[in-house]
Amino acid sequence: MLNLWDISTELQESLGPSRKASAPTTPSHLKPLTLSQEFAMIAGEPGVILESADLGSRNCVITASYGHKHVQIKIMFPLLYPHSAPPSFEFLSRTVPTKQKAWLMEALASTAQQCVEASKPCLKPCITALMQRLAQIVEEEVRVKNSIS
Repeated sequence: MLNLWDISTELQESLGPSRKASAPTTPSHLKPLTLSQEFAMIAGEPGVILESADLGSRNCVITASYGHKHVQIKIMFPLLYPHSAPPSFEFLSRTVPTKQKAWLMEALASTAQQCVEASKPCLKPCITALMQRLAQIVEEEVRVKNSIS
């Protein structure tokens, strides 16, 4: 793993002109995302509403909707995120059946863990996994409804 540090102007000047350090540059697509950038990335996702984002408390609340299914989830990011600690998820919706909630939670937790193991941000991949599972739930409910009719 490559670690990059910014070298302050004061430190560069203290090194003198002949030993002046240069800060390495990283292409923008390789720079790690900040939590606020992650929040901003999901704000425009179809079917997702960023209800609140609190950088100080390191959490956000999202509502994800697919068809008639709506889930509201609070996502809490520990201080070590994304390097060694995945976020935790709390369902705020009370209308989601327990079995569906567990299936959605499994997708969120496994996606977050995979990303964190690679020291990568996980909010967008988690939202994608959540939306895919919501779509599967709605499609299954429609199939069951149509088979009864």
